[in-house]
Amino acid sequence: ALVYDAELDVYYVLSDDRGNTDDPRFYTMKIASDGSEVTIEEVTFLLDESGQTIAEGSIDPEGIALLDRWLFISSEGDIELSPIVDPAVYEYTLIGERTASFTIPEKFLPDGAETSGIRNNSAFESLTLSPNGTVLTTAVENSLFQDGPKSTTDIDSFVRLIQFDIATMQPTAEYVYVTNIVEEKGIIAENGLVELIALDNAGNYLALERSY
Repeated sequence: ALVYDAELDVYYVLSDDRGNTDDPRFYTMKIASDGSEVTIEEVTFLLDESGQTIAEGSIDPEGIALLDRWLFISSEGDIELSPIVDPAVYEYTLIGERTASFTIPEKFLPDGAETSGIRNNSAFESLTLSPNGTVLTTAVENSLFQDGPKSTTDIDSFVRLIQFDIATMQPTAEYVYVTNIVEEKGIIAENGLVELIALDNAGNYLALERSY
């Protein structure tokens, strides 16, 4: 994912890296005004709450948003690890310091039995901030276990969008987004919601789906 910093005219580009090979990080990228050149100016490694390098596999960075000099980063988590890594949304400084975490409702947290909570690799892929900077929105990529099956060639899937108040970092609302059925069956056949962009402050979004 990436987000534009208009004040500095740079992009912050988040690497989709669970930390199994390299440290989780984002890049500061510059694009020439005529689009002729892309330059990576800096790499910033993400730290945990204690200011230490993030432990291997403990974060799966996916979505990124910017407000003033603060970054918000969503993590899918990992239900196949022991202990399980819960999905999360974090606040970071531009130098990679983790300063706070948003409150995630219990219904999203995996129970270890695959009866409640997120599916593996199908959690908080998206992240977007309202233009007025007050509401942060993410969504699960596919349905929670208790909400029904993933999308297939026969059925669609109920996906939860969740909104947070930026000031309190608490959830304020949830909405249902329905992913389409899969058009063509393959070895893997599913659809998923992978990105959102808030178009205004009234709850209208541009949504991107992917399919396997």
